[in-house]
Amino acid sequence: MSGRHCYETDGKTGKEIEKYWVRSIPELESTVISESIALEAIQAPASFTPAITTTKSENRYTGNNERSFVAEKLQDVLNKIDSQRINHANKLRDSRALLSKIKSNFYNYTLNIYLQAKFEGVAETLFQRKKRQLMKSFKLCVLTLLKNS
Repeated sequence: MSGRHCYETDGKTGKEIEKYWVRSIPELESTVISESIALEAIQAPASFTPAITTTKSENRYTGNNERSFVAEKLQDVLNKIDSQRINHANKLRDSRALLSKIKSNFYNYTLNIYLQAKFEGVAETLFQRKKRQLMKSFKLCVLTLLKNS
């Protein structure tokens, strides 16, 4: 799919390390735009003139022969256009999916950090309150045990 691989040699161990990173968000967005434009631009030709290839041969019995044949038919051109459409549609779909995943993961990561920062103080306050209550109860238990002994 999309992304990049590279191999580096670790300076300490000498082992080969595989590294991978995905394309940047602006790069993926530009890929989506360019693939969309390419997909819209691919159209069947308005008119078609078949490509004709002529071969000449010389034969001592029959003389000079010239033979013409159609090298490219309309169906061949239409098949190539369909193949290009499919290729651009697949690239567009894959780029959109990867871009969506990256944005979603980035949003979730940012939201988790925000919620942790926002509620960290609340959790700490609740913990401190419970700790004080438990310490009071513990002191009462210790005092009661000391009086009874």
